[in-house]
Parts: sequence; structure tokens; C-alpha cells
Amino acid sequence: MVQFQQVRRATSRAWIWAGLWGLLVLILTSIPGEVFAEVPTFGVTDLTVHTLMYLPFAALVFRAIVLGEPRVGSARAVVYTAAICVGFAALDELHQYPIPGRGAEIYDWLADCVGIGLGIALGILLTARTRRRSQQLGENEQQDG
Repeated sequence: MVQFQQVRRATSRAWIWAGLWGLLVLILTSIPGEVFAEVPTFGVTDLTVHTLMYLPFAALVFRAIVLGEPRVGSARAVVYTAAICVGFAALDELHQYPIPGRGAEIYDWLADCVGIGLGIALGILLTARTRRRSQQLGENEQQDG
């Protein structure tokens, strides 16, 4: 029972972090374009920013899905994460349409999708690493016990 509660808390925290990141994305993409025209870019392109905004979002969503339903295989978690994040990115682009200095751009959405793919890959790597570490700890406890 205690382990179930710990997993449930970890899952809730993971969804909170994913939700907060999504909220940050929405806040930043709601700022009129003229405001960002004054911010130095340091050579970073708009498409790179889109990719970097969605990479952690997808990794956080992937982690929340895997924590919430451990029986969901990696392939299914990838599909769920992609569906959630790609849909969110599309809605985010559409919500920018009426904002001054912004617009709904297909290339921005494609850059978001690249970030989502990279975020899912990061999520897979981190999940595999965590599972390996857990298995090693379990084997060590069995040897000690």
C-alpha cells in the first residue's frame, strides 16, 4: 500500500511538472511578437527555440505516462506522448493566430514536433536508465538479504 501511494505521488508530481511546462509554453507564446523583437537572440533561430521548448515538455509528459501506468509499454507510451504533445503544439500554434506579431506557422509546428521527438527519445533513455538502476538495487538487496 505504501509503495502504491509513493507511485501515485510521483505520478502526480510528474503531471504537475508537465502541466507547468505546458503553461509556461502557453504564457510565452501569448506574448505579442513585438516584445520579443527587442530581446537579443544570440544567434538562436526561432525554430530552435520552438524545438527547445517542446523537448522538455515531451520528456515530462512521457515520464508522467510511464510512472502513471507502468504496464504501458514503451511503444504505447511513445504514441500517447506524441499524440498529447503534437496536439498541444497544434493548438498552441492556432492560439497564436490572433496575437499581434504572431501567427500560426506550419514550420513552427514542425520544429515543435522535432522537439517532441527528441523529448520522447530523452524520456526513453532516462526511463531505461532508471529501470536498470532499480533492477541493480533489487539484485543487490537480494544478495544482501
